[in-house]
Amino acid sequence: FHPYGSITGGLSNALTAQVEGVAHGFVRSALAYEPSLDTRITGEYTRFDTGTLSPLITLPGRRALWTLSAFYRPVREKDFFYIEGTAERAVTIGVTVDRARLGLSLPAGPLRLVPYGRLEREASPGGAPLTRGFVGLGATLLPRQSWGRLLGQMFMRGALETEGTSAVTLAALTMARPV
Repeated sequence: FHPYGSITGGLSNALTAQVEGVAHGFVRSALAYEPSLDTRITGEYTRFDTGTLSPLITLPGRRALWTLSAFYRPVREKDFFYIEGTAERAVTIGVTVDRARLGLSLPAGPLRLVPYGRLEREASPGGAPLTRGFVGLGATLLPRQSWGRLLGQMFMRGALETEGTSAVTLAALTMARPV
């Protein structure tokens, strides 16, 4: 049994605050600044209940999660051209993990390309921190009726990510079509 509650309020037209909690789970607070559809900055803090022996809705040993994210579209008329970034700190009983990601969305006809870079740093008490860098490319191909009956409704998404320039850490391809 996990009762929960949430309160959200607009502090102004552009500023929103939220607090939510789940008994024996977590308490989360968020502050979002969105002065337009083209600019958004959000900060969140979540504190997890470490006294729950077998948590159902959280990861065992997780203590806290800090997240800061930003989105900016420099040209309003170009929906698919934007810059987005995220920074995160996850604290568990034995490890702290810091992550940062910066990406850019570029339109190219029916294709949307999203190149990005990200860093991960894991640190534990008494151990040397491990820092890893990743580069990736996501792509979304939107359907076009001119491609015919079969491909004209096909939605495709793919992603490829490498750790540095050596190991592939992610390769994905999704194809969907209404039935």
